[in-house]
Parts: sequence; C-alpha cells; structure tokens
Amino acid sequence: MLLNVNIPAIPPDQIKGIKITHQFTQDFKEVFQKRIDPSGRAYYWLTGADKSKYHEEGTDLSALRDGYISITPLRYDRTDYQHHKIIEGWDWQ
Repeated sequence: MLLNVNIPAIPPDQIKGIKITHQFTQDFKEVFQKRIDPSGRAYYWLTGADKSKYHEEGTDLSALRDGYISITPLRYDRTDYQHHKIIEGWDWQ
C-alpha cells in the first residue's frame, strides 16, 4: 500500500483541510512531465486534465476541486486472479 497525496494548486492559507479519498477513474487525460530534483535525479510528475463534467464526491479530484488535500491509499497488485486460475490449468508442456 502507498499513500497518494495531492495538494490543490491554491495558496496554503486557503487549503480547507485533508480528505481521505478514492481514486477518480472517469475521463482523465494523463500527461507526465519529466523533472529534475535538487540532486540532479530525474523523476516524473503526473499532470493532466479532467475532461469529464462529472465529479463524483469522495474522489481525489473532487477534494482538490473543493480546496482540500487528498490522501488516497493505493495498491499495485493488478493480477487478474480469476484468469490466473484458468491459465494455470492449461497444458503448458
């Protein structure tokens, strides 16, 4: 598990607080910018645009839109366990 933290692009004194959120999964155009940290190492910053007019409450984007810091717990295991079991049964010899 990792915590994805997003901070709205507003002055710090206008931030209303923190919300624990779930990930927005609608129509979002992802754009990654290559940046350099103070030590000279490259990292990639996710930017982009919400192309949807639909804003589901409780999501990271709705929290940012409303002036809150968003914290979303994420996990990376994207294994399709149902098909994993099926493929395990195939004759691979």
